Amino acid sequence: MLRLAMEIIYKSIIYSAFLLGFSRLVLPYLLPVINEQIKNYRHYARLRRLKVKEITEGRRRYPLYRHLELLFQSTFPWFNDSTVVSFIVITLALAAVSCSLLVRFTSKPWFSVLLGILIGLIPYLLLRMRLYLIRSDTSYELVPTTSLFLAKYRANSRDVYHALLDLIKELDSGSLKLAFIKLTNAIQSHRSKEELERSVELFVFQIQNTWAKQLGILFINAIWEGMIIEKSLINIVQDMTRVQQILQEERSNNNDAILLGFFPLIAFPLTWLFVEKLSGFGKAFHYQFNTPTGLISFAVTALACVLSLITALLLRKPKNDL
Repeated sequence: MLRLAMEIIYKSIIYSAFLLGFSRLVLPYLLPVINEQIKNYRHYARLRRLKVKEITEGRRRYPLYRHLELLFQSTFPWFNDSTVVSFIVITLALAAVSCSLLVRFTSKPWFSVLLGILIGLIPYLLLRMRLYLIRSDTSYELVPTTSLFLAKYRANSRDVYHALLDLIKELDSGSLKLAFIKLTNAIQSHRSKEELERSVELFVFQIQNTWAKQLGILFINAIWEGMIIEKSLINIVQDMTRVQQILQEERSNNNDAILLGFFPLIAFPLTWLFVEKLSGFGKAFHYQFNTPTGLISFAVTALACVLSLITALLLRKPKNDL
């Protein structure tokens, strides 16, 4: 056992000495090559980032691309420069596949194309619905948050950036806090008025009401122009409080319409099961999904149910706005 241990130690010393000597001889020749490769990689990576930034800036000139970019930045947690292009490709592929299948099973080209386009737009409509719910929540949270920001603005000697930092510390986790975090980071790192306006544009888009637009203008004026915005903030807080009371009364009057919006989601499957039971097991399913007329009626009804659900969700909590 002792002999084996001595042999292992001996070999380890020999190998270590060999590797150390080899590295002392080779590294002076290898290190310049490795450093040059690293330098080239960083150079090409920097050029690639500049190229991607240039392409992205060019795409932002198109209103549709900028709209989708703002939409994903507001609703999608894993946004990057390729998200918008990927979404457009997926949407077109979904619409094309839906059109092809509907044409094959219904033999009605124009109707199939129209319905296929609507199916392709479903991901966008879902994102819009999520955006609306985010805007609805943030519009109500904006009322006490703006009051708190006014207090922080006064406490920080009318410094918007430090007032926002103090404000974020006291906000609960949510969409509005994330919007203020993105805005604060952009304020800290902006290099031009255009970059500042773009960050404020995202903040306004995430809330999209009159007061968010007014706050966006005030932030730009305070940060870029150095204006004092205390009086304007007081006026905004007063308007918010007044309108919020009016909306509370309006929400209580929409309860019947909201219930009717959710009703088709229950009535449609129950009606289908009732017909299935009356006609015999499998017959209603056959005529519903294996005939052109049944398939078309199912698609139209399902689409109507989705639209009814969206309407009910929109009425359930209207945005806090003028």
